[in-house]
Amino acid sequence: MNFDKTKLLRVNKKREPLPINNPELTLKGQIIERVNKFIYVGLHLDSHLSFNDHYNSVQCKVVQRIKLIHGIKRYLSQHAMLILINAYVHSVTDFCIDIWTVQTSFKLEQIQERIDRLLVCFFYPKLIKNKLFHDPNFSRALKSSIDISLIRKECNFLTLSERSYYVILKNLLKKFKNRCLVFSHRTVNYNVPLLPTVLHNTELYKKSIDFRGRKLWNNIPRNFVLNIMTYKQFCVQIKNSK
Repeated sequence: MNFDKTKLLRVNKKREPLPINNPELTLKGQIIERVNKFIYVGLHLDSHLSFNDHYNSVQCKVVQRIKLIHGIKRYLSQHAMLILINAYVHSVTDFCIDIWTVQTSFKLEQIQERIDRLLVCFFYPKLIKNKLFHDPNFSRALKSSIDISLIRKECNFLTLSERSYYVILKNLLKKFKNRCLVFSHRTVNYNVPLLPTVLHNTELYKKSIDFRGRKLWNNIPRNFVLNIMTYKQFCVQIKNSK
């Protein structure tokens, strides 16, 4: 074990005060360093599992990479542009997206708005000269001028929230096909069986993948036939059902 890379992180509720005298953890005579934040395989963890640090990291990387694409977008074809966005932007946002997107919708929209602005600049270059484009309240101005959802559809892009939902549901579909899910006794249609709901009132559990996954799965349209559906077909059906 590499003790220089091994840390001790205590997870607790936000309203729960940290104990004054934290006991030390020792292993083979080595004291394990206690930390409040830690980066594990690229994912920023904190003592409240708020993932605010990871969100800030994603936002910073997205801003930097979008600026680079802005500089060369005039020389790109549509196909090349979409490849660059997937390779340099979505590769950042999609990493552990089912975990860190427990942020508020407002914070997620801040990142999504920057991606949408890039798409608008590429598909509507004349709009850059319009005063609406430089309006501080860009999202409202954008909605009143063009339909960004049509651009996303043409690019085959999902929003951050939709990408998070799809990843969670895709992982559950994999468990369903491997017969690893426990179904609810209230299930009537076994093409899309219901998952039992777990009654927990803590905010920490409501942000978990387990809680969000059960909620999303039980809202899948009942006309799906999951037994014979491929992952690609599942993605298309999820898009069409929104």
